[in-house]
Amino acid sequence: MASAYAGPVVPEGVHLSFSPRGQTYFREHLNDVLLANKLDLSHQHWDEIKFVVNDPFRPDSMSDGVRALHDRFASFFYGFPIKTPRVEVKLAGANLDVKFRAMGAVVDPAGPAAYGAGRSNGVVILMRLEGEALRFGVESLRLNDLANPGLFGSLGFDKIASSYTDGAHRTIKAELPVLVEADGKKATMRVLAVRTNLLKTGFETAFDKLLAPKIKVSIDDRELAFDLPAFEAELRGQLPKLNLALAEAVKNYFEKEGKDLIQPSFDELASSLNIQFKIPLSDETANDLTVDLRPKKTEYSRSSRILGLAFDAEISDAKLDGGRGLFPVEGSSGRAKLAGAAADGYDIALAVHPAGINGILDRAWAKGILRDIAMGNDDSGHPTTVKIPRPPLVSFEGQPRPDQANFHAWIGYVVRGMAGILFKGPIPIELDLRVRVETNAKNELEVVFEEINEATLKVDTRATWLAPIRKKVDAMVRSQITKLNKDLVAKRTLLTTIPTLNELIGIPLKLDGAQTEAGNLVLLAEFAPKP
Repeated sequence: MASAYAGPVVPEGVHLSFSPRGQTYFREHLNDVLLANKLDLSHQHWDEIKFVVNDPFRPDSMSDGVRALHDRFASFFYGFPIKTPRVEVKLAGANLDVKFRAMGAVVDPAGPAAYGAGRSNGVVILMRLEGEALRFGVESLRLNDLANPGLFGSLGFDKIASSYTDGAHRTIKAELPVLVEADGKKATMRVLAVRTNLLKTGFETAFDKLLAPKIKVSIDDRELAFDLPAFEAELRGQLPKLNLALAEAVKNYFEKEGKDLIQPSFDELASSLNIQFKIPLSDETANDLTVDLRPKKTEYSRSSRILGLAFDAEISDAKLDGGRGLFPVEGSSGRAKLAGAAADGYDIALAVHPAGINGILDRAWAKGILRDIAMGNDDSGHPTTVKIPRPPLVSFEGQPRPDQANFHAWIGYVVRGMAGILFKGPIPIELDLRVRVETNAKNELEVVFEEINEATLKVDTRATWLAPIRKKVDAMVRSQITKLNKDLVAKRTLLTTIPTLNELIGIPLKLDGAQTEAGNLVLLAEFAPKP
């Protein structure tokens, strides 16, 4: 994470860590996550799929079915000057529908190097799919020999329906290794391969219409005899084998090039990792404050088995800077390693740089939410209000307990009664407050007062009109602060609440606790399945 920083964007301002327990959620609920992000793998549509099969009759590449077809039809073209075929397969209006039995995702500890991407700093996610039913439908399929144009014409089928037939015996399996990378602007998800067992499974194929080729052979403007009726009769007789050969070609294509077909869907999914949410400080300012989290880097620790994703964070206020909304934030931290969190005690940990918290406090103060803090009643029963002349700064470093934080605050002490006429206004005081961070059932962070660190107290006595009484003013203020400290320690005083995330990439979150580490605020949460 970033160290000391001041600026509108906090580098690696938020770091997400998925524990081994949290990663289990993706093994069991991957489909829920994908659907929440508008990716439905059970149905895919392509307007057109086009590929070329080079030399389909090469002896070492022919399956038994293709070899049988070759042997049956070779006699029709014996003696013709035919070049090595390059068959273009064109499918229009293709639909793939799958009924999944299971769907999950895990991190591949081998990393990008295992897929020839050794220079990548990304993480490889293995998506594993099991289907019990599959149907592949095509409006039309056309075959053209690009090497011998005009010789064979066009062979085709209309309204093809191919269904998986081995559901009772073998599950369709597919594995998709996906490389997840980030660059500070966005995340990318690159499908590295599509591995299936389609070539080992049986399919039943039917079609509505056969488009037989119109073959005309001529050499030097002299037409050669070709028995077209016999060829068509043989073609229709060999349709079962031809169907198998076509199915084999399509399955080979999906195995080798299928990643290109589904890549656009994963491009859309990657955009969900650019997170934006509003912080409703009040009903009047609910839409003013926006937090943008842009993926910066991904990482995976083999030893702890923790999956990490770091984000650059930017907080903007729509009412500032001509609508651009940028303003400086400040704070410092190290890198949280979650040393104090049990790996099985959370699903996801969000380590937040203090500059992000200070940015929210800055805007809360600017909008009047932290200007005055009610401190109860004084000895005479009058309400005591502390004026806040500037936004406080929070720090999570150097505290005795992991649930504590330090607020460096500037307050204005109001002198009541007749003595108030001796002062130009509230007496400026600078001090540190030790606070406790807690979470509530609303997924909010509660900042609870613990004590005033009186050793940090600074009193600006220049607020009085009379210089000779400044020492007495200093002593009086310190005495009152000591009394106030004792009164506040005796009861629970909630200073403010800060909203956090209710969901992440479509997964509802339940905030379980908060702690500090290496100068960061760490929120521990579990994934909460939707009711």
